[in-house]
Amino acid sequence: MSLISAERISKRFGDRTAFSQISLTIEPADRIALVGRNGAGKTTLLQALAGELLPDSGAVYKSGKLKIDFVKQEIEVEATHNLRAFVESAREDLQKLSASISSLTEQLAQDPNNSTTLSRYEELSHKFEIEGGFDFENDVNISLAAFGFPQERWGAPLSSFSGGEKNRAALLRALLGSGDVLFLDEPTNHLDIESTEWLEKRLLDLQRAFVIVSHDRTFLSNLVNVVWDLSFGTLDVYHEGFATYLRERPLRWERRLVEYQRQQAHIQKTEQFIRKNLAGQKTKQAQSRRKQLAKVQRIEAPKTDEKSPGMKIAAGGRSFSHVLSVMNLSTGYGETALLENINLDVYRGDSVGLIGKNGSGKTTLIKTLLGELPAMAGECRFGRNVEIGYFDQTLGELEEPLTALEHMVELDPLAKEEALRSYLARYGFFSDETMKPVGTLSGGEKTKLSLAILMYRPTNLLIFDEPTNHLDIESREALEKALKSYDGAYIVISHDRYFLDNATQKTLAIEGSTIREYAGPYSYYVRKKAEREGALTPQTASRDNGYRSFKEQARKKSALQKKVQTVGDEISGLELELEQLDESLRGGIPSSDWERLTETSARKTEVEQTLLELYQSQEDLKAELEQLIGDAP
Repeated sequence: MSLISAERISKRFGDRTAFSQISLTIEPADRIALVGRNGAGKTTLLQALAGELLPDSGAVYKSGKLKIDFVKQEIEVEATHNLRAFVESAREDLQKLSASISSLTEQLAQDPNNSTTLSRYEELSHKFEIEGGFDFENDVNISLAAFGFPQERWGAPLSSFSGGEKNRAALLRALLGSGDVLFLDEPTNHLDIESTEWLEKRLLDLQRAFVIVSHDRTFLSNLVNVVWDLSFGTLDVYHEGFATYLRERPLRWERRLVEYQRQQAHIQKTEQFIRKNLAGQKTKQAQSRRKQLAKVQRIEAPKTDEKSPGMKIAAGGRSFSHVLSVMNLSTGYGETALLENINLDVYRGDSVGLIGKNGSGKTTLIKTLLGELPAMAGECRFGRNVEIGYFDQTLGELEEPLTALEHMVELDPLAKEEALRSYLARYGFFSDETMKPVGTLSGGEKTKLSLAILMYRPTNLLIFDEPTNHLDIESREALEKALKSYDGAYIVISHDRYFLDNATQKTLAIEGSTIREYAGPYSYYVRKKAEREGALTPQTASRDNGYRSFKEQARKKSALQKKVQTVGDEISGLELELEQLDESLRGGIPSSDWERLTETSARKTEVEQTLLELYQSQEDLKAELEQLIGDAP
């Protein structure tokens, strides 16, 4: 049975169609990628499927009491929440069960012989265990640590975290939730490569259907088995994964074009026959063919996007061969060094990827190279005739009141407006779009404008800090193509593994407080790193060791909690039996029935001895559990 189905749903905003007459289903085993250009309506479609907005026509159906965990690009959270409480709120059902069990425990302490309360306590305790209550707390610990949140900040208010950290927290909460379907809208935007890879593993382990909006091609290739392509308001469905989609999409378009052209040729030939013979000897044949033609279901011409980007980088003068030399460089802020004793060289024509986890010092290094931060030690030198262009991920050079065209006019006041408009069209800005204030543009549009400004200037060394953020797949492909045809050198910081493999031929990896150079793209780096260090990078090893440590501690803690629960249940049962035996010995059994009295007395002694052993076992287990919690890293 389908979890969600939509029948011929449509949604418009003014004169813009988000989607029209779309039908789809989500099955329990589906792992779906929802792809399309920025602004195609992907988020709107997710909101319609989640019930957050109503389609203009058609209907969405959900099975039973279906629950959807929806992680949006930007989240709003209450400032009163701390990080751990926010993540734990994923399982409010467990929190309510835990509160009920605590209340029943207090009642049993006051009235241990109340069989109704005891029965309810046992019922809820069993449900808590079946629902994963004992494991949940440990899973929260594992996930927070694996996603890069230091333990000392788990109790900090969410208001003290950055926007990216809040998004990661929302992602964790959804992963730990109990929803039947998971909707993720751009989940990797704020993740480094390590966190993205951890997320992949977590999603692969989930026994839930999910729909992911993402432009990260490696991420999608590793995860999904279905692709929804939302283009021009219609939805095309591809099965057999994302790699198959990338191959099949242009072939499908070509087949549709051939079918359209064949039908058009048939229509033209038929219309010509009708015009020629309608009033002649073959009138009946002409009339018959006109009726047949009227019944033909017309094939629409397959659409292409006239706004597909065609980026091109202006080449500067030829620099000397040695473009950049870095010698014994240390970088950081104040007295805290992030990177130390860095030595590297960049030569004309080099394409370099700079990688490292968030906070490792990538941007700090770039700003030190550019002279925006003073070096703590060592030096860096640019070669002669080097003309530098820099893409700042903060897009700080854009001024919100100005339009895209005004930015270009400021850059080149002598250029003709027609030439500037034509140039902006390469980056997806057409006609009126060139006159929109920057403040009204989307994140992807701002990124493309910043790239347009950067690439207009003649350069022979480009430095990019996260240029693919907010870019859709077509724009990323256009940037890759532009870089491949660029005859200068460039250094690019990115967490997009597919982009790094397609756009770079050398990798600089931040490992601890130093940089190691690899003579190949990202996939080469991964392979060589594994060969050199037994399949574990220092960062991955640290994270995996931490994960294993948490996992082992979680296993022990869960096992101890279950043992404490089991022993407690045994004690409760034996205490009740002991009470009943005492009542029997005090008069419940006739004094003449010496055989029953003897058996009952023997059973009482046995129960008392067992209880003493269980009391001791319970104390030992509680002490061991307290010690384990106290030793938690």
